[in-house]
Parts: sequence; C-alpha cells; structure tokens
Amino acid sequence: MKKIDNHEIIGKAVKELDKCNFQDNKYFFSQQKHLLLGLSILSLFIFLTGTVWSLKHETTILKSKVSQLNEENASFKEQISIQTNQLPDNEFIYHEIQEGECFETISKRYYGTENYASKLALLNNMTVDTILNIGQIIKVPKESDMLK
Repeated sequence: MKKIDNHEIIGKAVKELDKCNFQDNKYFFSQQKHLLLGLSILSLFIFLTGTVWSLKHETTILKSKVSQLNEENASFKEQISIQTNQLPDNEFIYHEIQEGECFETISKRYYGTENYASKLALLNNMTVDTILNIGQIIKVPKESDMLK
C-alpha cells in the first residue's frame, strides 16, 4: 500500500487526495476481501470436518445400539418360544393381530363381549391400552373361564 507523505498533501485539493486514497484503499480492501474469503473457507472447512466427524461418531454409537437391540430381540424371541412351548397348545388360540384390532375387538370376536379385554391384555403381559402391531401374536384362551 502506498503511503502519502506530508509534502505530497500540501497544495492538493481534497478531491485529489480522496482519489489517491481511494486507489490505495481499493488495493487494501481487495487484500482484506481475499483474506476474509480465505478465513471464511477455512472456517467452513473446519465446521464441515467437525460435523462429518460428529456424524460418523453418532453412526458408530447407533450401530452399536442396533446390534445390542438385535441381541435383546433374539433373546426375547427365544424366551417367548420356550414359554409358548411349555403351555398346552390345546388350551389357547394363538391369534395374529390384523389391522384395526385391539383387545376389545379380540375379546368380542372370541367371547361375544368386550368385558375380557383387560384380562386378555394381562394374560399377554400388556395393558388394555397397548397398541397392537399387525402380525403380532397373542394368546387367547379357548374358554373365557380361563381368564377369571
């Protein structure tokens, strides 16, 4: 950047000085714009690098949790299999949940009344408000007397 000496200022009009300073400032601001652009790009790179690292770390944690849940799921399936094999099959119906079914509709279907809904839920280790999933299997006693 060009510096103006005092002897160059003497006798010059303000417009001439502004013109001279403007050209010097133009160069100075041009340099600052390049510096700011470089710093902005560097900041963005650091931010994106941190974000990518954070996402990779979170993905690793989630994969670990999914693996743990899959192991628990397999264990629960095994426990259910063992429990259902111990029950006499001739006393229960294993009902597969269809769309729109709840314990009330299942009770009405098998026993003609919704009065056994809470006991059906309890038999299946659930509450009457539990949302049943399509394809889920629940135990339904063939006789309503088994629910009393």
